[in-house]
Amino acid sequence: MVKRKIPSNRPFDLASEPSSGSCKPSSTSPYVILATLLTITTRLNSSINSINQAKLDFTQYRKSNCCTMTPRIIPEAGNAPNVSYDAQQAYSILKSGGVIIVPTDVGYALMASTQAGVQRIFAAKGRRQGHNIGIIGTYRQHREIHMLPEAKFEMTRVLTEDSGMIVGIIAKFDTKRLPPRLARLDPTTLSQVTQGDTVSIAVPEGPFLRELGQLCDADPEGLLMFGTSANRTGQGQQFRVEDIDPVVIASVDLVVDYGLQKWHLYGRGGVNFDAENMRVLRMGAGYEIFRDRIIRWFPHLLEEAGVSLDKDPEHRISDPGVRC
Repeated sequence: MVKRKIPSNRPFDLASEPSSGSCKPSSTSPYVILATLLTITTRLNSSINSINQAKLDFTQYRKSNCCTMTPRIIPEAGNAPNVSYDAQQAYSILKSGGVIIVPTDVGYALMASTQAGVQRIFAAKGRRQGHNIGIIGTYRQHREIHMLPEAKFEMTRVLTEDSGMIVGIIAKFDTKRLPPRLARLDPTTLSQVTQGDTVSIAVPEGPFLRELGQLCDADPEGLLMFGTSANRTGQGQQFRVEDIDPVVIASVDLVVDYGLQKWHLYGRGGVNFDAENMRVLRMGAGYEIFRDRIIRWFPHLLEEAGVSLDKDPEHRISDPGVRC
């Protein structure tokens, strides 16, 4: 009498379960098929776990490197600024697609010249995708890009070039025949630096940004600089590098540290001015000076536009020619 091997109590211990009429299971046996499926499932789960672990390791690696990465800082501690050298270093980083932090009289700014750089800026600030970013440029770029009557260009020249005042100038551009510098931008970047048929160009003061701007003016590819305040969204202007959030510092390739900036007592950005309609969109740092110069030197342009400039409620002074 042939004794049959009694199957194990384990329901899927298939190796001990004989097929009918043979001691070797058939490849078409439901036990073998089920065993194969279980093996595939086990291996698949193992692969998924490995992939998830790799993703976790990579995320931790990126966070670790982001928090520990130290950008180059110029000038070195104890050294005075070398404007020409520092501007050339900043220009080289921008040309290579990098991100920099630079001084402006109205606080430190994050700047880039490529879409990849803009995305890094948005990530550092915690800013949503699709947000706008302005151009930090020169009077020459303002003339090349904006469409204004000559009288308005003379006004902006006097304010920025002659008087050395930072002004964010908002005006229309030719949407049908894009100015060459805008025509070179990819569609995403163009949509971020423009709003409808207008574009904002901040013409800054100070020797460093003027030197850097001149390098961009002479750039054969028409390099533009896109910039915003060097802070996390909602934190406000930062007027010393030491006060900038470490996450923002760690996101850049170069920091140009010129110490405490000029308009720190205001705690504001610069004046934003709709030059076509002679309207102030933001009362920035030094607005009362800006207002005084417009009223004093260009009252006819205010009259033509049929507008007046409000006083700054925080810094009230009398109008030109009016005694207190």
